Amino acid sequence: MPPKRKGSVDAPNHAQFDNLPDAARARSLAEVKRLLNKGVDVNQGMTGHGTTALMWASANGHADMVDLLLAQEGVDVNQATTDDGTTALMLASQFGRADVVAALLAQEGVDVNQGRTDHGTTALMLASMYGRADVVAALLDAGADPNQRTTKGGTTALMWASKKGHADVVAALLDAGADPNQTRTTGGQTALTVASTDGARKLLAAAMAAEHERCTICLEDMEPEQDIVAPCACKCRFHASCILRWQKTQPGHRMKYDKGWAPPDCPNCREPCGRTGRRAARQRRQRRRSVGSGHIFR
Repeated sequence: MPPKRKGSVDAPNHAQFDNLPDAARARSLAEVKRLLNKGVDVNQGMTGHGTTALMWASANGHADMVDLLLAQEGVDVNQATTDDGTTALMLASQFGRADVVAALLAQEGVDVNQGRTDHGTTALMLASMYGRADVVAALLDAGADPNQRTTKGGTTALMWASKKGHADVVAALLDAGADPNQTRTTGGQTALTVASTDGARKLLAAAMAAEHERCTICLEDMEPEQDIVAPCACKCRFHASCILRWQKTQPGHRMKYDKGWAPPDCPNCREPCGRTGRRAARQRRQRRRSVGSGHIFR
């Protein structure tokens, strides 16, 4: 993967370079043309990490340079760096270069689901992680798999978008068939449990409820004969036993409502539950005096 640079270290256009990747990193279109005319290999990689001119041009969003490089005979659009397996498409997706992504996707043989060699991150995952909604849409249209996992941890694009709070990307992935019930292979978290914003939580909770009548705490289907409750104003439904267990992990006191003890916030959408203010404080005091009285959900 191209090393990070502090500030602008672009070389002036009149500088001459001995290799193609250096000229591309400097955004010198004239030097890139000169070296290509001399017969330099278009797939030449930099020493140490193998970054090519196409990767630099894609990361920088230099559309004219990308078009020039893609027009060269023998250019490898799927070539990856030697250190972590990053490709031009991944870099363009990460930095939100929508025009470059479109040019790369138009190339015959481009692998839209290619993953990095270190942990399997794909272009779709990177675009989702950084909230590049337009790039996500283009990748999905090109056949990107919304349910593909990383090789380490089993993280999906939906989990990344949810964790970073990109509700528009979450919506696009769900529309494309992303499974909100997938769990990480390490830790068992779902996209809902790692969601960082209310917008993402609501979308995921709605998708899970629409797919199945499923408790989003235990991820098991809710059967008619089971004790099902909706303790909050949002009407999200859970197994009674699950919500009781979940409450015990939450800080602070739980507030009484007409059928039992409600959590301070809904586990799905984080809508406030119960009552607030002096009345809630009085109810909390009452509960402390009635510990062991056997309040349950009905």
